[in-house]
Amino acid sequence: MRILLLGEYSGLYTNLRDGLRKLGHEAVIAAGGDGWKKITSDIRFDTDVSPIINKMAKNILPFFKLGQLSGFDVVQIINPLVLYRNFGINRTFLQFILKNNNKIFLSAAGDDSFYTAAVDSQKFRYAPLQDYLKFDLRGRSFPYGESAVIEWNKELASRVDGIIPIAYEYAEAYRDHKNVKTTVPMPINVEKIKYVENELDERVVFYHGINRPGFKGTRHIMKAFDALRNLHADSAEFIIGNSTPYLEYLEIIKKTNVIIDQTSSYSCAMNALISMAMGKVVMGGNEPESMRELNQERSPAINILPDEKCIISEVESLLDQRTIIPELGYKSRVFIEKNHDYIDVAQKYLKIWNA
Repeated sequence: MRILLLGEYSGLYTNLRDGLRKLGHEAVIAAGGDGWKKITSDIRFDTDVSPIINKMAKNILPFFKLGQLSGFDVVQIINPLVLYRNFGINRTFLQFILKNNNKIFLSAAGDDSFYTAAVDSQKFRYAPLQDYLKFDLRGRSFPYGESAVIEWNKELASRVDGIIPIAYEYAEAYRDHKNVKTTVPMPINVEKIKYVENELDERVVFYHGINRPGFKGTRHIMKAFDALRNLHADSAEFIIGNSTPYLEYLEIIKKTNVIIDQTSSYSCAMNALISMAMGKVVMGGNEPESMRELNQERSPAINILPDEKCIISEVESLLDQRTIIPELGYKSRVFIEKNHDYIDVAQKYLKIWNA
């Protein structure tokens, strides 16, 4: 099959592409680098020039590459907004994709209008959206609440051949939609991620990376770290990292025992899963709803809430039994190999596409 993966989400499509190619399919990614993460793609919508020019280029270059974006057996689209939403740019582009390819599927992954509506209707006990709006966007426009985007999201969802969620939160947002398919786990190419035993030094190293501090719940983690530094200066080190490109981030976490990923998610996302594949202990989203959605046994990830007291409690509990950290790291790797193997996940996508 010829498969086009349109867009990117923290390496989701990169890992899926690898699995599809391993199975003998022709799979390519067309994307604009996924922001600051600078993830490479086969058909680039971004450039290596200044950010201002690059921002414009990402909405112009796709129209010069339409010939490379047609005639596919399957197109999997990452989000209803692949390009700039105003002036009909995104709609015109995706209309071309819809008309010039065979089967079209939409991923339910990250923010969109259905997820926003689910959060607003309080389907979840907690969610990252409010802090994202307050601390990350800081008053800037949030497209998925705009009426035109809501209507486009509904239209696209009804026109595609299927909607494939990647986690519980996004499945719940589309739960009643006629086109929603089985939730498929996020793929991890474990062949590219070396497992290293999670060895302990004198101090246990905890790391939290700042990229979207509101979305990740960084304010809760920083408060917890401030308190923990005073309480456990001799037994633990607590590191806060600024936004870094994707490959640099992977280098940083190699040195860390415990990754504190995010506080407001029910599920582990790509960065957390990659960390687990490396043998790290992860604190993040691991609610029972997430495990049931994916038909998985409860993972070694440690669930935390958007509350500094919860984070402190979980960190101190781990420090009290620090000798289990190497074992938890090993179990994390095994969990990823069993539940998120990129070839197995690719086969699940193929089953849905071919149904």
